[in-house]
Amino acid sequence: MAEISVRILIIIVAGIAALNAACQSHPEGAALFRRERCIDCHTIRGEGGGVGPDLTAVGRKRSRDFMIEQIRNPKAHNPNSIMPSFAHLPEQDIGHLADYLSGLR
Repeated sequence: MAEISVRILIIIVAGIAALNAACQSHPEGAALFRRERCIDCHTIRGEGGGVGPDLTAVGRKRSRDFMIEQIRNPKAHNPNSIMPSFAHLPEQDIGHLADYLSGLR
């Protein structure tokens, strides 16, 4: 039983370390993710809302270009998406968000 607990602890610590690395390597994107209230709908490692997809490992599944397009025009990939467009953001901010999301592995 203790062996299982140690494994779970290692997995939790690794997850926290990965999220911390993404935040540290892309602090602007992490701040924008909160400021623009993305966290209200999306979950990252158990934190956030449950309306949108869990973005915990989105950097493994999607390209940076995909994320940029999704941020600008969510209906491009899913016509039924309820995610609002963030095309009003400056290109630099969209890039920061995409960099942050790409770092979530």
